[in-house]
Amino acid sequence: MDQTSTIATQKIKQKINYKQNIIELSKNWRFWTKLLIGFLPILSMIIFSSFQVAKILWFRANHVFPSFWVAKYSTTLAELESWSVFQSVFQVYFRNIFLYTSYSTIIFSAFFLNSAFNTKHEGDGKYDNSYFGLWTLVIMGFTIFFYNLSLFITKDYQTWTWNHWISMFLQHSLVPIVGVIYFLLFYQHKTTFSYNRNKMLIWWGYSGAAILGYYFIFTVLGYILKASGAWKLFPDMSYSGYFPYDFMEFTNQNATYTGGVVPMAVQTFLIYFAFILIISGLYFGFYFAIVKRVKYQNNLLKNHS
Repeated sequence: MDQTSTIATQKIKQKINYKQNIIELSKNWRFWTKLLIGFLPILSMIIFSSFQVAKILWFRANHVFPSFWVAKYSTTLAELESWSVFQSVFQVYFRNIFLYTSYSTIIFSAFFLNSAFNTKHEGDGKYDNSYFGLWTLVIMGFTIFFYNLSLFITKDYQTWTWNHWISMFLQHSLVPIVGVIYFLLFYQHKTTFSYNRNKMLIWWGYSGAAILGYYFIFTVLGYILKASGAWKLFPDMSYSGYFPYDFMEFTNQNATYTGGVVPMAVQTFLIYFAFILIISGLYFGFYFAIVKRVKYQNNLLKNHS
């Protein structure tokens, strides 16, 4: 058989194997579960952003201050009206993609979508394994905890429209929680996963870096944009409009949560100290839950053998 025939035969075999894998995946409940867990949050982001774009263009055209902007912040209706249509659309998409909640959603969805198509070898992929899953859960768990906690404090849900509720359930609560449950109870962790102090601490550092690194980068970027008088990318999220969250603008006295009782430097320290505590609680809680789950899986295998 010549080389051309060999290559043609290999391509045919690859196509057959590909079709067989697709058929096998379509019959596997794990595939569909992870596909939905990964896809629905991204769908939510698209729906939410598209509706917000339509709203901002309507408010701009009708010379009305956007109902979802915060009046106490410095961005004015005149500024919105001075933006072009392109700038208005870009601002909405940039704002919605680069919030921490969206950052965590993209990582969460990427993990589950990748794992869905790796279902046949679940838990044994380069990015589909227990440690990457743990890292993903901590990043998303941080969103679930603080996003839902903030609702009880700010009462923002009282002014929500339908797209906010879709985002709430598909992106920030119900679907992510289902993802956490799947990973802890049904994911096929490798039987060799066990307590390893060095690895545990290394991935704890990775988790902290992924979360705190986001706030560090956007704090620095915010001050650079503010100092240069650049165009505002987060007009409805912070006093100056340059930060994705108002507490990140730690030199602005208006960003106080205590009415000025606690100095801004102390408030900033306490916020990030609380972040570290929550990250650590999520990480070690999930880590030891996985260790316990693997021990349970291994005991089942021993009993069946």
